[in-house]
Amino acid sequence: MSLWVDVDCIDENGDKTDIDLGSGGHLMGFESFRYSVWGAPIMEKLGLSLLPSLAKTAFIFVEGDKLDQLQVEALTIQENVELVIEHIPADEQFIMHRTNNVIRAVDIAKGCGGTVMIG
Repeated sequence: MSLWVDVDCIDENGDKTDIDLGSGGHLMGFESFRYSVWGAPIMEKLGLSLLPSLAKTAFIFVEGDKLDQLQVEALTIQENVELVIEHIPADEQFIMHRTNNVIRAVDIAKGCGGTVMIG
């Protein structure tokens, strides 16, 4: 099983449309990475809370003001990538790709009044 990021756009009638994020745009890692990467203690030490919650719940659904928080968390990981990779079983390329997927998903969701789901 793998972790995915998905975006649903919501129109003025409340109807949802799942957005195709393209090849590799939905990837967040192996199922085990919810604990060893996103739920690693270093993530909480950086002040993150949404992404580390993947270790405690099957999915995170993010909308509204929480989209800004999710984007800040992904940017915080990128800004501290050298420290992060010292504490997790993944390399810089992996982290940058997955956090870029989160940032892109957030940007799309903000633009369409939508939601981001990771799980």
